Amino acid sequence: MSWALTIDNASFKDSRPLRDLRPMVERLKVVFGLRGLAALLNTDPGNLSRFLSGRRPLSSQVARRSVDLDHVLMRAALIFEPEIILDWLTGNEPFLAHARPIDVLAVHGAGPLIAALDGIAVGSYA
Repeated sequence: MSWALTIDNASFKDSRPLRDLRPMVERLKVVFGLRGLAALLNTDPGNLSRFLSGRRPLSSQVARRSVDLDHVLMRAALIFEPEIILDWLTGNEPFLAHARPIDVLAVHGAGPLIAALDGIAVGSYA
């Protein structure tokens, strides 16, 4: 199903809230814990803690990783039951040449995982 989007400048009010990554990182912290999230994002837990308290910005690399991880998890949550998501993320995925999705995410970003999730959602076979 295609998605046609029409938007004009008058309907786009304020993009500043899009730059606030704290709510997203807080949500990821609830899912993985501070140390687990820091490990997934390849950063120090202290850096995340300082970011969440407003004392330090995220590096651009950690910010991108956070957005990619959140995007993949939110899409996976539309397909899988909550208890299955971590198994999928750390298991072998046929749509990714039997690689672990978490490893593909680290190397290639969210794109291949979103494509794999799309395939799973429509019932395709790899």
